[in-house]
Amino acid sequence: MVTKKNKILIVTNVQIKGNPALWFICNALETKYEISISGNERESKTTITNNFKYQTHSGLYSLALKLKLFSAIKFFCQVRYFGNLLKREEIANVTLLKLRLFLQRAEFNIKAPKINCILNIDTEAAFISMPFSQKEQIPTIYFIYEFYADQFLERKDRFYHHRVIIEKLSIQNADIILSTVNEKAGDFLKQRYNSEAKVVSVTICPEKTFSDKIKINNPLKFYYHGYFFDNRGLADGILAMKELDGAELYLRGSGFLEKTLKKLVKENKLDKKVFFLDPVPTELLSMVGAEFDIGLTMSRQNVLNQKYAQGFKAFENISAGLALIVPASPPLKQLIDEYKNGKNYSDATIEYLVPVFQYCLKNPEEVLTWKKNSQKAYQLEYNPEKQKSRLISEIEILLNNGKNGTTTATSD
Repeated sequence: MVTKKNKILIVTNVQIKGNPALWFICNALETKYEISISGNERESKTTITNNFKYQTHSGLYSLALKLKLFSAIKFFCQVRYFGNLLKREEIANVTLLKLRLFLQRAEFNIKAPKINCILNIDTEAAFISMPFSQKEQIPTIYFIYEFYADQFLERKDRFYHHRVIIEKLSIQNADIILSTVNEKAGDFLKQRYNSEAKVVSVTICPEKTFSDKIKINNPLKFYYHGYFFDNRGLADGILAMKELDGAELYLRGSGFLEKTLKKLVKENKLDKKVFFLDPVPTELLSMVGAEFDIGLTMSRQNVLNQKYAQGFKAFENISAGLALIVPASPPLKQLIDEYKNGKNYSDATIEYLVPVFQYCLKNPEEVLTWKKNSQKAYQLEYNPEKQKSRLISEIEILLNNGKNGTTTATSD
């Protein structure tokens, strides 16, 4: 007798290309389940979506953009609240967010296939799929992609309040919360929003690319990969290199700060200490990172989203066998305390980064030990097979129990 595979719909409302969460989850589940994806991109021609059934839930939203509906609403707010810049921006932002999510929800509800489980990659995805999952009583999984309500340094009250509502409803509707590194972030959000979901630690870590031969480079090589955005402390990380001799900083990525950062390097005559590298596809990050010594997770600690940084980059660096320098967020502090594979900083500012960088430079043998311990952390806990096995085990329990105890799993 042929056993039918349970059907899992993965929903995402953030970018698909280069998304490590989507990439890992699809690869982890594809042999066990029938996977399909619902995304916000009209046509998503990527390695991921070419392998699975893909549907968009943004057709109506795209039509509204073509019809200039969003521009008209924004113009109306500007006229209606002329003279009160803050109020008109807040109301316009909230109105446009509500309309976009309403249109995406409506289209998702029309297109949603018959499935056994929904796995939401981000908060907006969870909010979009929520009416359908509630109506059909479909077990739902919520992946903590970010602290959705608390990402911005300057938050506008109305906009922030509405995002809190979205995040709260999404988490309260979840049966499982997937928390990267450990349960710290999941426990916080569960308590904050009074959720009854089960928190499960599932970490996205690529296959290892490190070798058994562990060495320290001379000069010592610090390494960052990621987007060049504000409020990550990248400028301070560059300026910290002025205080170091015998070390180099490599920055791989792109973003609107790229020109500013390159100008900063030139102005401070750091071109022999700080180097910029071209971006590579997500699946190659671990491979190209293996030549460095210390992987950096750069994150200011002035926004709740970053105070609870979970560090996708940290695990790409672990799989490359690097020592870590990471913020002292509860998840990442516990990681360093448990595996002794790096050092925390209090904030990504010169004040805190310089002493940490100098400590590494003065203690190369300890950095070597950290690199060895990153390999141990990978082997004991953060290898893909263990994380995949845990995820599938939890999904099987959920499918057997169902939402509110109603079995949804496919039987033989």
